[in-house]
Amino acid sequence: MHRRALLATPFLATAAHADTWPDRPVRMIIPWPPGGGNDIVGRIVSERLAHALSRPVVVENRGGSNGVIGAEVVAKSRPDGYTLMFHSVTSHVVNPVVYPRLPYDTERDFIAASILGYSALAIIVNPGLGIRTLPELIARIRAQPGRFNYASFGNASAGHLAGELFKQRLGLDIVHVPYRGGGPALADTISGAIPMNFSGINTAASALRGGLVVPLAVTGAERSSILPDVPTVAEAAGLPDFEMGVTYAVWAPAGTPDAIVERIAIECTAGLRDPGAQAILAQNGVEVLAPMSAAQRAARVAREAAVLGRVVRESRLTLE
Repeated sequence: MHRRALLATPFLATAAHADTWPDRPVRMIIPWPPGGGNDIVGRIVSERLAHALSRPVVVENRGGSNGVIGAEVVAKSRPDGYTLMFHSVTSHVVNPVVYPRLPYDTERDFIAASILGYSALAIIVNPGLGIRTLPELIARIRAQPGRFNYASFGNASAGHLAGELFKQRLGLDIVHVPYRGGGPALADTISGAIPMNFSGINTAASALRGGLVVPLAVTGAERSSILPDVPTVAEAAGLPDFEMGVTYAVWAPAGTPDAIVERIAIECTAGLRDPGAQAILAQNGVEVLAPMSAAQRAARVAREAAVLGRVVRESRLTLE
């Protein structure tokens, strides 16, 4: 059935459906490959949501194009609460700025059902470089203009934008190498195939604990609780107000009944209030955000779209 026909469902039928939701498994699309930050956090959220709903929440990874491939699946799904998406606000709102054509409308085809957490990024390098501080990295890049590559977890991802912001603010000549997700980018950083990576802290957490990569700085406004000895970029490079991170959210197709959207918001918030869930997320560098109303969620999405859009435009970043 066409989306417009679905949106025209009579109110009573929609209300009745909301009252019985869910009566079967829910599908959670994660538009990233396994192993990256979105996947790690999305699986934690899916497990907690499944427990709250007493129904399976089946995770399906659909990686590629900074989340566009998976998001298209969700945008074209029935708005009945049985297909959801776990995707960062950060990447989702940047895509319409960098891609001239998308197979959906980011603003009209999705609802932010729950905005859950925030994670800064870490600038990490392969230990073989012999670099231990951010000023040392900056000096090495300036000595080798155009020859230093950095990885991110995708074109127009928060990692890419953090690299571009770093490049802009310091006047550096570095080359972006996009990967299809945080897991593959981390693997190549560990192997030495790529020297430098703007990685989600949650993606790199185990590698950091094992000494497989060296953290030089974090991109948040404050130091990370799991990397307390690692300075912020603002501290280490003398860049006031430098901040870039990932905001995580659960999305539903537009037209999903308000009652279902609010049930998702309530159950996700309750699930992440659990001390066990908070401990797991904290170990992965994710700060659980305070509950938000529908209006607050919409305002957060709009605010991030405006801020990130400016970074993209200043970088003259476009993708096909």
